[in-house]
Amino acid sequence: PPYIGTASDMYKIALAWAEFAPRVHKEYPHLLAEMYAYCIAAAHLQLPHTLIDSLMISSAGIGGEGWKFISDIPESETCSFASNPDHSIR
Repeated sequence: PPYIGTASDMYKIALAWAEFAPRVHKEYPHLLAEMYAYCIAAAHLQLPHTLIDSLMISSAGIGGEGWKFISDIPESETCSFASNPDHSIR
């Protein structure tokens, strides 16, 4: 998933993430170690996260993704919407 954070928080997470990832992979080689290590690093640093489910789209049949946001863009405005910094739906 996409992550949004301050540079200083992401730097702290990256350092801890790099420390935890090899250990997680060693213990659980069949898991996605880098993803779990990220979660462990963020928890270890007590950096709270907020889930925003509208930033990702992967399958039209999956709920909890940004499809409504995409569907609300009139087809005639798709390209102009993407190039306009004001992404409010009119």
